[in-house]
Amino acid sequence: MMGLLTIDEAARYLSVSKTTLRRWTQLGTLPCTRVGARRERRFRREDLDALLDPNTPAVPGATGPAVAALETLEQAAQRGVPRHVSLHFHDRDELWRLFRPYVLQHAQRDQPILYVHEEQSRADVLTRLRAEGMD
Repeated sequence: MMGLLTIDEAARYLSVSKTTLRRWTQLGTLPCTRVGARRERRFRREDLDALLDPNTPAVPGATGPAVAALETLEQAAQRGVPRHVSLHFHDRDELWRLFRPYVLQHAQRDQPILYVHEEQSRADVLTRLRAEGMD
């Protein structure tokens, strides 16, 4: 079992929550090994690195682990699993890059979208939506 990371170590390595790791393993986005009587998750560093690799897009033309999770959520939605996305970002441009495929896809399908935002980001998101031709 040498070389396997605990869920705490993997969460720190990827800078995500343990809840996100659990969701990704349940959805099949990230493989894990179960150990012990409590069936605790353990992660190979190679699998974590593959998730971070921007050269292996999960969605054509897109990059990064968050987009990979979105594709997996789309697959899960086709199986009837409720969709939920939580994005963590460094600036408004990164927020839009991550948020854009999700919101545009739902808008094109005329599906409901609930977006919880900071007061200061509302105007920026509305401006970007209008630039995409959305009212």
